[in-house]
Amino acid sequence: MAGKMKSKIPGINHNINVFVPVFVLLFVAVSTIAACAGDRDKMRFGFSQDLVPGRDFVPRQLIVGHQPDGKETVIQEAAKFGGEVNSEMKGEVLFFQFSSEDQVLAAAQALSALPLVIYVERNGIIRIPPVIERNPGRLPQ
Repeated sequence: MAGKMKSKIPGINHNINVFVPVFVLLFVAVSTIAACAGDRDKMRFGFSQDLVPGRDFVPRQLIVGHQPDGKETVIQEAAKFGGEVNSEMKGEVLFFQFSSEDQVLAAAQALSALPLVIYVERNGIIRIPPVIERNPGRLPQ
């Protein structure tokens, strides 16, 4: 009986070959969870509940970084949700415009699941604080 071991525990007569299938199932489950977590890692800035469209990011826009051979696939997937290419940067970053925030969120989920997508983020608004003149008309000393 090569490969099979009988239990040495008194009163148990089954084979101990259940370890391999259990291990395989555990490995598959952990791999699936890790893959899903990887998709979430692709979704960068702009998906937190405390951010406000128009204040923190440009409403109805999405930025998608992709691998060089993924451009057409990304465009086709975004189009399923009403996304149109607004502009492109360096051949590997696409800016999409959508008609609604719901379309953006649905597209972001779908795009982040594509293996050719590197990241998905909102088009963040950066504010520079205004310069305050303390002594107008006088040069600093």
